[in-house]
Amino acid sequence: MTVKLLCLDTATRVQTAALVERGPTTRVIAEHTVRRNRPGPTLLDDLDRLLSDAGWTLNDVEGFVCGQGPGSFTGLRITLATLKGLALALDRPIYAARTTEMLRANRPGPRTFAVIDARRGQVYLDGPGIERPQVVDPDTVPGLVGRPDPILVGDGAQAFAAALTELMPEADIPRDPTAHLPRAAHLAGLIDPAKPAPLGTTEPVYVRPSDAELNYPDGFPDALVRFGLEP
Repeated sequence: MTVKLLCLDTATRVQTAALVERGPTTRVIAEHTVRRNRPGPTLLDDLDRLLSDAGWTLNDVEGFVCGQGPGSFTGLRITLATLKGLALALDRPIYAARTTEMLRANRPGPRTFAVIDARRGQVYLDGPGIERPQVVDPDTVPGLVGRPDPILVGDGAQAFAAALTELMPEADIPRDPTAHLPRAAHLAGLIDPAKPAPLGTTEPVYVRPSDAELNYPDGFPDALVRFGLEP
């Protein structure tokens, strides 16, 4: 059986979307991968162009696959909200897979680790032997990777290439830029079409607290008073 999927990830600085026919083999029908200063403003227009390029309509899509992160908080929420809304409106299943696993699919194998720039001088790290993605300082990557010859892919590997190769001289950080580029088409290979995710409880993979949680740990208990809305 072949399933037509719309795959989307906006967890990094790259917005990537793909239309894929997933069956005994995976066939990429159309794919758009672009850098965006911020995710969101043109996303629906971009998806409309993607469908048009493939000669599809939304009614042709039989399932939606979202990248769960880790990555940009705003980007993650946009991906989940957009695809959950479409799945609910069209009564289609939704699936989810980690952005880090999507990146590792660029160089499949037991040596490959995804390293995403988490900003603030840190990276998101995921790969073999790491139970759950972590946010870490680059100088702690060797201890978590646990091997001298990893393949490191992702914009974090590029951003901290000098430091990482100094710490791990045998590490392979590919020079080919496509090795570090997120591709939504890879999401289709990470899911089981027979096992959709629960629409109401599928959430992004958050690895660290948001700025709002850090800066306002108690929330805004006096919000109504501040804005003159006290009952």
